[in-house]
Amino acid sequence: MRGSAVDALAEELAALRPDTATTPLALDVITDADRIRAHLTNTDLAVCTADGVAARRVTGHLARRAGLTAVLACVLNDGALGEIMRLRPRPGHGCLTCRRQHLIESGGIDPEPALDAGYGTGTPHRPMTAVGPDLHLVAHLAAKTAVASILERAGHPDQRLPGEHALISLRRQPDWAPPFDLARTTEVRWLPASPPRNGCPTCETP
Repeated sequence: MRGSAVDALAEELAALRPDTATTPLALDVITDADRIRAHLTNTDLAVCTADGVAARRVTGHLARRAGLTAVLACVLNDGALGEIMRLRPRPGHGCLTCRRQHLIESGGIDPEPALDAGYGTGTPHRPMTAVGPDLHLVAHLAAKTAVASILERAGHPDQRLPGEHALISLRRQPDWAPPFDLARTTEVRWLPASPPRNGCPTCETP
């Protein structure tokens, strides 16, 4: 994230919650992965709201290697669907790439390539139909997922979530392949984790 962006976010957080301490770091999760890896040693959980495929995969990889849960949040299909994915470093829980591949092999689709909007590459932006409240809805569920994950790990079983992968219908998509075929706006569908694939460089112990 660029310096101006992280500084602006830190200022917004300070205005919302003056009792919250923030440390803005203008680092790119891909090119500065080695520096970010060092920060994860003193972290409870990683959250990624980037809309690029590589950034999401690298975040999940770094978190897995650090033994941390990662929560990924984004919008899919030009803003029609919200998605929150929790990646926990547990047996039987695959990384982002493993989960997408499991969807494909189950007859579904891989929505990941459509997330790359071509920022700075000359590729025209895809149309975005999500409005502010849609993005807030996704962000709030992602925040609850993060908090619930920390509390459940701390011994609060009443914070257990229905699954590891939530889909939110921001604009009904009944014609999309399962599990993205949500028929009603604001419908939420939770999915379980899918297992790691053999030979996965993220999921297998180095």
